[in-house]
Amino acid sequence: MVSGPDGFVTNLQTTGVAAGAQGGVIMNPTRNAALLVVDGLPKPPIGHVYVVWMTRGNDHVNAGVLPIDSQGHGTLYI
Repeated sequence: MVSGPDGFVTNLQTTGVAAGAQGGVIMNPTRNAALLVVDGLPKPPIGHVYVVWMTRGNDHVNAGVLPIDSQGHGTLYI
């Protein structure tokens, strides 16, 4: 994903809602692609999901549902 010369990784900042959660985004602008990786998130209650939103200024785009496994790990290709 970051094998190209302009690919990069950025760490996510916690909001304090999920203590111990961490993650990052691996981005490849050349391919217009990214991979969101998180660890330490609790599974949401039944009937609820984590939704990933991308924002730029006042624009918000739904990037998809972030699946979380029983260990609190999740990945989403964007």
